[in-house]
Parts: sequence; structure tokens; C-alpha cells
Amino acid sequence: MLDTPGAAVDPREGREPDYTLALEEARRSWDALNDELSALRTRTIQLVGIAGVAASVLGGIAATGARPLRWESGVGLVAFLTVVLLAFAVLWPRRLSTSIQPTVLVKWAELASPEQGVKNLALYLGEKYDANRKKINVLTTLFCTGLGATGVEVLALTGALARR
Repeated sequence: MLDTPGAAVDPREGREPDYTLALEEARRSWDALNDELSALRTRTIQLVGIAGVAASVLGGIAATGARPLRWESGVGLVAFLTVVLLAFAVLWPRRLSTSIQPTVLVKWAELASPEQGVKNLALYLGEKYDANRKKINVLTTLFCTGLGATGVEVLALTGALARR
């Protein structure tokens, strides 16, 4: 493009687009996703602890009476076992994409310009983020179900205690 007075000059002319911002955002997204997974696993361990304390305290008090255990105690036990099983499902090691093979990066560097390599990496991280997001959403649903089961457990054991 000729530089004529009053004509707009495209500052990118002759240069490849800069994908650095896209790569930085992809990395931030990955970090946030990893933090979310870590926090979810920590909350899951805490939930099992809370459910265990509820089962031992309320269940122990309810079981000390002379009467036979009522159905509420059975519901509380099933709810506690549900929490434990769901916690195992959340805490079980999952195959998440958290890095990229160096050989892939080397191939990109050899086959394309540096900017194309940055673009490819940003797109790759975006694809893997989407796949990881789906897995973490499933784990979050399992956690929320376990949270609901803990509520059922506490209510059932409190009901069993109230009938003692």
C-alpha cells in the first residue's frame, strides 16, 4: 500500500497477526480450571469429613436407645454410603490434559513461523480446555449430589434421634 497523504495505513501490513494475547488468555483459563479442580477435590474431602462426623455423632446417639433402629437410621446410612461413593468418584484420578508434548511444540516451530506456533498453541489449549471443562462439570455435579446426600443423611439421622 502506498503511503499517500490522508490514506489509512494498515500497521500490520507485511506482518503476521500477534496471537500472544490469545495464548495468555488460554493459559489463564487453564490455571483457573486447575485451581477449580483442586478446590473441588478439597471440598470433597471436607464433605466426607462432615458426613462422617454427622454419621458418628447423630448415628451413635440414635443407636444408644433401647428401641430398635428405625427406618430413618437406614436412610442415613445409605445417604452416608452415597456420599462416600460419590467422593471416590470425584477424587479418583482422571485423565485431564494439563500439558503439551515438547515434540509437538518442536514440530510447530519447524513447520511454521513463531506467530503461527503461538496461534497453534492457543488453539490447542482452547480445545483441551473445553474437554477438561466437561470432565470437571461432571465432577462438580457428583460433588453437588454428595452435598445433597449429606443433607439427607443429617435430616434422617436427626429424625431417628428425635424418635428416640
